[in-house]
Amino acid sequence: MQNFFHILLLSFLGVVVSSRDGPTPLVLWHGMGDSCCNPISMGNIKSYLEEEIAGVYVHSIMIGSNIVVDMESGFFRDTNRQVSEVCEMMANDPELQDGYNAI
Repeated sequence: MQNFFHILLLSFLGVVVSSRDGPTPLVLWHGMGDSCCNPISMGNIKSYLEEEIAGVYVHSIMIGSNIVVDMESGFFRDTNRQVSEVCEMMANDPELQDGYNAI
């Protein structure tokens, strides 16, 4: 299963490379019960992408001030509020101003 997962992620390489000076930035947004930085899930995916795609900027979305709040937000925070916060967060990230791919 892990090999399938790695192949799936690497399949994004064709989409990630663009005509800009470097690879197109990536945005990761986890699902319920996870957090942006969990080293056995999204944190591992972020590290893997950064290792496999030289120079890529990866923004792993965190809702709240720490990973516990981030995980709890998936269950208890209003979804519309989360979307609004993330849109603002991404709009204010200069690395994402020229486009990005989202996973």
